[in-house]
Amino acid sequence: MDRPEKDRALGELAEFMERKLGDNLIALYEFGEGACVDWEGDGLKLLAVLKTLGARELRILAEDRRRWEKNGLPAPLMLTKETLLSSTDVFPMEFLEMKEANRFIFGQEDVLSGLEVPLLNLRLQLETQATGKLIHLRQSYIDAAGDKKRLARLIAVSIEPFTEVMRNALRLLGKSAPVDKEEIIGAFCAESGIDRVPFDQALEIRRGGKRINLDLDGLEELFSGYLEEIGKMAEKIDRNFSRA
Repeated sequence: MDRPEKDRALGELAEFMERKLGDNLIALYEFGEGACVDWEGDGLKLLAVLKTLGARELRILAEDRRRWEKNGLPAPLMLTKETLLSSTDVFPMEFLEMKEANRFIFGQEDVLSGLEVPLLNLRLQLETQATGKLIHLRQSYIDAAGDKKRLARLIAVSIEPFTEVMRNALRLLGKSAPVDKEEIIGAFCAESGIDRVPFDQALEIRRGGKRINLDLDGLEELFSGYLEEIGKMAEKIDRNFSRA
């Protein structure tokens, strides 16, 4: 979906939510890389902040879900303002992404602009995410091995959470935390001394680039190198980055 199509679809969603939710809708955001970097790709993320949130509000959004899916929009992550403000210590990585990489689409208050996200618990979450995502990747490979499409999909969907780990490791080191994933990979790999090539190739697959057109053997070789460098990344975060 290109930017004009995305803006049109987002405008329709904002109009629908305003009409159905009224003053209960505080803000609607697009967040993540796609909100700040002009590129065509999947992974669109939306956040709706409401005053109150119950079954009624969920039913309202579900009424038109097929229309939003047809337009390429995911269902927004829906949070009350109270939950948003009280949960930053529990999910610092997620809320830092929302705060630092967002586009305000519609609403009566830009809640994210003044959001305070303490870094106290970021170290623990970072270590947990790095190890947990590595374990999940290994297990997922068992189902995808030998199937070109499934293996390519596994590589494509896994790169985003690993770049978020990299981004927050840079933050803990007091370094700049870029939004663009290529910049994140470059900065982290330069700091950690690990090979960036498998990560760049995984990102190219995620973005549907033409430069990466591998057969099954090529994908298996890529995955092997990718898994090895991710293992090094998790080890370095465990031993160094999380204690920086």
